[in-house]
Amino acid sequence: PFSLSETFQLRNTNATIEESLQRVEAIQDLCARHGKELVMVTEERVSRGDIFLVALNPTRGSEIRKARPCVIVAPLTTGGHPYPFRVRSKLDGKDGYVVADQLRAVDKERLVRRLGSLSETTLTELLGVLQAMFAV
Repeated sequence: PFSLSETFQLRNTNATIEESLQRVEAIQDLCARHGKELVMVTEERVSRGDIFLVALNPTRGSEIRKARPCVIVAPLTTGGHPYPFRVRSKLDGKDGYVVADQLRAVDKERLVRRLGSLSETTLTELLGVLQAMFAV
C-alpha cells in the first residue's frame, strides 16, 4: 500500500515511499523477466447502496457465514422470509432480501469485489426500514 504522507507510509509499511517504489520496480522487473503482467489494484470508492461480495468469515453464533453479496453493510440473501426488517431486492436476476436486521460493520479488507448497486427504489425502501429500526 502507498500513502500520501511519508509518516503514514512508514507506519503502514515500515518503508519509505521511495523504498516502496523501488520494491514495485523490482517486482515489475521480475514480472517482465517471466512474461507476467503486474496489475496494480487501487482502492475502490464505496458508496451508499453499493453491493459488494464481502468475506464475512469468521463469524460467531447465528451470524451469516461465508462470502456473500452485501449492501454496504447488510447481507443479501436469496432465501429467507419476508420479515418486517427485510427489503426485497434483485441481484443478477435473482430475487432476494436485504437483511437489514443483520447489519454489520466491516473493514474494507473484507470487500472482495463490487457487484453492482441497489436500484433507487430499493435503496429508498431500505433507508426507510433503517429509519424505522432506529427510531426512538
